[in-house]
Amino acid sequence: MAWTLRPGGRDRQQGTPGSTAAAAPAAAAPRRPVIDLFRGLSGTTLVLVTDPDVLPLLPKDTAALDARVVHLWEHDLPDEWEADVVPEWESVLLVTMDRSTLRRAAAELPDTGPVTEVGVWLVGARDVAVVVPRPEWTPVRRLEVQQLERPGRGVSMVLGFVRTVRSRRVLQEVAVQAVQSSRRERSGLVTAYAGRRPAPGLDLRAPVLTDLTDAVDPERVVPPDVIVADPALIESRADAALAEHHVLGRAPVVVTDPGLDPVDELVFTPRGWRREPAHPVVDLSELAGPGGVTEQTVKRARGHRGVRLDLATTPTADLLKLTMAGIPTLVTGSDPRLAPELSELLATVPDLDDSLVRDAWSVKLRRATFDHHSTLAWRDGLARRAGATRLLTGPVGLPGLSVLLATKRAHELEGAVARVAAQVGAEIELVVATHGFTADKARLTEILGREPVLLSCGDDVLFGDVLTRAAQAASFDVVMKMDDDDWYSTHAVHDLLMARRFSGADVVGFPAEFVHLAEFDETIRRNHASECWTTFVAGGSLTLSRDLLREVGWFRPVRRWVDGQLLSMVIASGGTVYRTHGLDYVLMRNTHGHTWDGDPDGFRAEGTVDRTWQGFRPPEEGL
Repeated sequence: MAWTLRPGGRDRQQGTPGSTAAAAPAAAAPRRPVIDLFRGLSGTTLVLVTDPDVLPLLPKDTAALDARVVHLWEHDLPDEWEADVVPEWESVLLVTMDRSTLRRAAAELPDTGPVTEVGVWLVGARDVAVVVPRPEWTPVRRLEVQQLERPGRGVSMVLGFVRTVRSRRVLQEVAVQAVQSSRRERSGLVTAYAGRRPAPGLDLRAPVLTDLTDAVDPERVVPPDVIVADPALIESRADAALAEHHVLGRAPVVVTDPGLDPVDELVFTPRGWRREPAHPVVDLSELAGPGGVTEQTVKRARGHRGVRLDLATTPTADLLKLTMAGIPTLVTGSDPRLAPELSELLATVPDLDDSLVRDAWSVKLRRATFDHHSTLAWRDGLARRAGATRLLTGPVGLPGLSVLLATKRAHELEGAVARVAAQVGAEIELVVATHGFTADKARLTEILGREPVLLSCGDDVLFGDVLTRAAQAASFDVVMKMDDDDWYSTHAVHDLLMARRFSGADVVGFPAEFVHLAEFDETIRRNHASECWTTFVAGGSLTLSRDLLREVGWFRPVRRWVDGQLLSMVIASGGTVYRTHGLDYVLMRNTHGHTWDGDPDGFRAEGTVDRTWQGFRPPEEGL
């Protein structure tokens, strides 16, 4: 298959059908005029505009370009195109601000009938996901990705097909693949919207209803569990109660007070965090355009120690995008709809010139925003209100996690169990595998506050096999390898699950950023990059799905270097590894007892140490 790519894109012919495409970074190449994007589309073009903010960037005379502009917030296009009706257009172009607005609009796209070309123009972005065609699509004859020049801006992608396709299906798949994730977003909660637009985030099964009774239409085979409705729509009804739907056996739950709309945590993430930005605190007005905070705004903010804004003039949604991305944000004004935990953090600004203090405040801001204002937490709240108990997992919708604790050191066991017991914000099962000794289960239960899974392995069993037995005994779908002597903050498990959610990576873990060197009795902070894609994370923090672990053959049956063996197998199988922040973990480098060797002085190599403290000094600023 030959794909045509313009300068500014890169080929993406590899990948399995349905897998997530990587973002194509815009290279230093000539930009394409916006008018050429329109001229290059086949025949008459239907232009779908998602938000009023992008209208000024359209060419002045779209009619002369044989284009018909339709506003998604007010249109008369059908939900389902009649099979025998030929549309007036041959191509469809969706114009939207960035990936967050693309994903939000995916549920409300109309059926535009059969077309041969489908395009996406992200006016507030510089990177666009190059979609991997689905196996049921007709063959792709061309794919163009291009950065656009002003007037206008952003990036575009155009897919041309050998035969006609339905643009809605193609655009929804672009929205799915717009974020890097090995796991497609799946939710058993069926949500509908009435009298308002869908909430941010991707929910392809969320119909937008004009009337509440549409939800209980007997012809609807997938009725919603919950309807998020405009209160005015309820007030205008003489009878607010809905009839029972014959599929559900009950009426959908109607919610008119869902709180603040969430922020899409798969788009606004901490990825790209800078420990020492070059510029001082800046006003948001100097970074954001008329469309408010976009992905590009966040990227520009990374170069500053913080961003200043006033909630009297700035939408709260813009604040949440910044804090979800970990941007230190100085706020005047307030919004009572904000979670108290987040409001409390915003009320006191720490010393942003101290990199450790600044890092810690960023972590706290993103943690509070994720727990209370992410799409995951928002939909978890809707599921609870709808009584969908089958969908409830751990706190804020995070999955349960099984900690795998394999140890040969009986004297370290109780301390390690106590660190697991101290974890907050996650549902945790502890699997203890002793290696060469037996443990007192009653004593471990007393420390943990619940009964652990306890295995006993002989001293002759390979360490990799000990870990495999622990993983096979685990009950939850996600497992984390924890070392018996390392230090973990009380948020460690929660933050790993949070990173797994927003990154979509196969494996997540901490950097070995903080190290206690017992030989010198000092704690060092190293210049390790965090919030980034990588090939290595600290072995005492490896977090991945139990299914992936099984698919790569569990832990390799070796005595040493178990962590590196697993990472190597994941990467060789096409998996991804993400390194989150380092404030939840201290690697304890003792004089003996490790399954790996290393010169202690190697941790203090010139140019690699940021800060040093005498004695053991965990980064408690992040707690």
